[in-house]
Amino acid sequence: HVRRFRAITIEGAELLLPDEAIAAAARAAGMRDVKAAGDYKGAVAELAGQADGPHRILICGSLALLCGAVLEEHG
Repeated sequence: HVRRFRAITIEGAELLLPDEAIAAAARAAGMRDVKAAGDYKGAVAELAGQADGPHRILICGSLALLCGAVLEEHG
């Protein structure tokens, strides 16, 4: 059900996997259109810009380090 997958690196979280490793794992699992996107702002902007009509972006990961920041910025 995933059309596009963007992996990011979370700054200051050295124990987490870098974006390239996450992207490689997604490709190995059979996902297509996988990219290492660097940061979440660029990834969200790219994915939102590619959507035709209403769209959903599923953000997974650390609630404290990433999801909270995205929700704060985008409500």
